[in-house]
Amino acid sequence: TWFWSNVERLLSDLDGKLQVQEQELEKFMQSSKRLEHVVQNVHLKFFEIAPAGQEFFKESKTRMYHIAERTLELTLSIHREPKETVDQLSSLGLRHVGMSIPVEFFPPFVQAAVEALQEVTSDEMVVNAFRWSVTLIGKILSRTVTEGSTLVMRAITLNERLALQKAVALTARSQRASQLLYVTVGTRSISPLLWAIENASLTAADAILQDLLTIRADRHNYYYGCDALFARHPDIIQLLIDRARPLMPTLLDGLIWRSRYAVEGKRRVNYYVKHLIEDSEGNFNQALKWVVQSRDTELVRHPTFELVSDTVWEGLALRAFALDHGIFLGFLIVFATAQSFLQHTNKGNPEAATRTTIFACRLIIYQGNIPLLLMHNFMQMRANFRDGKTVKFWRLRYPMYLQKANNLYKMGLLICLSLMCLLDLILWCLSAGDFQGAGLFTQKCPRASGLRDVYSVLSMLASLFYWLILGSLSGLSMRVSAYCLLCGQVIGELGLFLVSMAFLILSFASSLSALEHSSWAFSGLPRAALSLWELSLGMISSKQLHSLGDDFTLYLALSIFVTLVLIFLLSLLVAQLNQASDSRYDEMLGFARLHRCDSVVALVETISKKKWNTFQENLHLWERLEFNAGDVGIAGGLQVLEPAVNHPTASETIKRYGGTSSVEMPWPEERTGGDVDPFEELERDMLDIIRDSSRSSKRATRSHKSKTSTVISAALSQALSSVRESDPAEK
Repeated sequence: TWFWSNVERLLSDLDGKLQVQEQELEKFMQSSKRLEHVVQNVHLKFFEIAPAGQEFFKESKTRMYHIAERTLELTLSIHREPKETVDQLSSLGLRHVGMSIPVEFFPPFVQAAVEALQEVTSDEMVVNAFRWSVTLIGKILSRTVTEGSTLVMRAITLNERLALQKAVALTARSQRASQLLYVTVGTRSISPLLWAIENASLTAADAILQDLLTIRADRHNYYYGCDALFARHPDIIQLLIDRARPLMPTLLDGLIWRSRYAVEGKRRVNYYVKHLIEDSEGNFNQALKWVVQSRDTELVRHPTFELVSDTVWEGLALRAFALDHGIFLGFLIVFATAQSFLQHTNKGNPEAATRTTIFACRLIIYQGNIPLLLMHNFMQMRANFRDGKTVKFWRLRYPMYLQKANNLYKMGLLICLSLMCLLDLILWCLSAGDFQGAGLFTQKCPRASGLRDVYSVLSMLASLFYWLILGSLSGLSMRVSAYCLLCGQVIGELGLFLVSMAFLILSFASSLSALEHSSWAFSGLPRAALSLWELSLGMISSKQLHSLGDDFTLYLALSIFVTLVLIFLLSLLVAQLNQASDSRYDEMLGFARLHRCDSVVALVETISKKKWNTFQENLHLWERLEFNAGDVGIAGGLQVLEPAVNHPTASETIKRYGGTSSVEMPWPEERTGGDVDPFEELERDMLDIIRDSSRSSKRATRSHKSKTSTVISAALSQALSSVRESDPAEK
């Protein structure tokens, strides 16, 4: 009753005043010169009142002006939009938590702001309105910083792994993940993990990920923070790729459990990849798409992403991939039958049945493949232009989907087939009705004679595009795909070889043309260059070389040319190709994996919801996986058996604890030699000795004192030796 009576009194005193204060404060804010004076003097006043605050302002002078200007804006917005402003102040206060700014500096800052305002105005109404607003802002920030200053946030500020471990050491085991992922003040909440990443505290962020993805167990329960991590940050993969890529191995390794026992040369491995396959709504997760966009060949070859891509590929995308390319393979067979085989039967004069078959095959191509290609390109083009995904080339813009080679080949095939349909010789002869006695479906008529050459070129290009499209079938095998990509990478080395050989051919051809000799093959620059090119390719036989005559100078020049081209340049090309393939093959395997992941992402987007649901059900991600025989563990993963020699595992990665199984109790203290400070070990030993000594009798004998001193000396020596053996950076 007393509390609400005071609230009622305070509200009664403010009744009607806030509206007047807001109006007066708004009038004052419209004076730019006076505001500029206040902005420039706020921090000067603050440093006079609280000199220690200078240690926390390391920004430039213009940045401090911006902070003061923003403070003045908040004093007015808290009248106009109080709820939204309080939310903004809560977020601002939580950011101050990570900066380790003491709340004792907020009252002096409020006082400095009021004094800076009083220097430019004597209007009590404006001063009181400003004092009320800025005081309220300071109180909100102080409360937010006080409630948000958790041990975890302080450890992140220090960016120390050991400090973070101490911060969560006393947290209940059921709340450990929440402490690392949530800091809530009022209606606002931030993630300590996100804060660590944004502030480049990667050591602390790495420690948080390791702690979350460590499997702990007592007799009754398993504790694993994977679900909590992806529930808090569904886009954690994209976040780490964009801002903290060195942490990706920590995240991905934490999703893998390997048994230390091998049975018949196989090791049981659990991959907890549920959140990499599906999102919170049950749809296909965007993790693979983010990895493809990163173009990181090492990241995509991590065993976790290899399993995810292979699982979706074999269970869902392979069928759609085979169907898509199977259609083009069928059209290619029909096209080759009409244009490459039957076209040239009977010396270019096929019989009536053959002509009918050719016409039927062309109708299948025109009525089947052209609409399919037209629909594919139209849908892709419409989506790109709708989303603004275009690329500028000179003064033209083209849709981004044409940057992929396979889509470009399909566009080229569409153009060729469309022109072939318009210029088809059979259709032109049918429309004229003039067969000249050649029979129905003939291609030899006066009206079509002028189109024959153009049509044959289009037919050749269409056949080439068909084979180029089917070249993507190399994606069925990682090894074949990597080989094809490697061939494309070493074309540059072949180009250097051809440029060098062209230089030698031109130089020797011009020299031999200037030489007096009796050989017709090397007379004149064009003819000599052609003969040297044929000689380089082995197209000139030994008999032709003997017919050159007995000109010693010509033989000597040709011998030098052959030595340079066939021995020196060719050997150099082999060495370059060998070096390039050795250095780039692993990278090409990564690009092959990226190509498959890209195909998976593109194909899954075309899959119906029913097929996706069936695929999810077949994965059984809701079933709990066994760790070892009879040890039923955690759900949300896939279990595979891998050769034991691939990843030798000598120790158990699950941390198991005895004692109580209460979810409210913290985990027992861990003592590992790698992360324990030697001086803390010394302190523990000293405290144990003091505790033991206090229990002993006051009449302790001298021998007991001597024994105590011996233990102290031993503990001190052990601690100092640990310091000497530790990493120099940790001393």
